[in-house]
Order: sequence, then structure tokens, then C-alpha cells
Amino acid sequence: MKLSQASMKWRNKLKLRWRGGMSLVLAASFALITACGSTADSGTGTGSDATAANGSGSAPSSPVEIEFWYGLGGNLGDNMKKTIDAFNASQNEVVVKGIVQADY
Repeated sequence: MKLSQASMKWRNKLKLRWRGGMSLVLAASFALITACGSTADSGTGTGSDATAANGSGSAPSSPVEIEFWYGLGGNLGDNMKKTIDAFNASQNEVVVKGIVQADY
């Protein structure tokens, strides 16, 4: 039995609505599942964890040196270098050493 053109249009609309509705349900389910995931330790501490592991609450005797790798060249690389220099000049506790990795 052949379907009339009107019933075929209605059937196609119904399929489209069903697919759209199922897509919405799946997206909402995925969001709910990921939001209610495991409560495993995320690695964030209160600050007392770090001092307890360090053994004392005092600051280090020399500045902490950090190597900051970046892959920028040209004007962007110059701006990054200026930003690093400005940060280093603004305080004495941390020294950032900018290392260009433009050739990776």
C-alpha cells in the first residue's frame, strides 16, 4: 500500500521531531552524568596540605625558577617576552624563564 504525499510528509516530520527530541535527551543525560560524576580528589588543597608536605610554613630562601615554554614568534613572541619581564620585575618570589618552542 502506497502512502499519500501528505502522510509521507507527516511521517518525515515525526521522524525529525523524534530524532531532535532524542538528541536533546541524550545531551541532557550526558550533561547530568558528567555533572554528577565521581567525587575523587581533584588535587586542590587548602594550603595547609602544601605546608604540611613541605615540613615548614616558611618561604624558600631563594626565588623559585619556572621555565615557561611558549610557541610564539614575531610580534606575539615579543609581547610574551615583555609580559614575562614585567612579571619578573613586579615581584621577587618567582622568576619566570621564557623559552621559545617555535620549532617543534
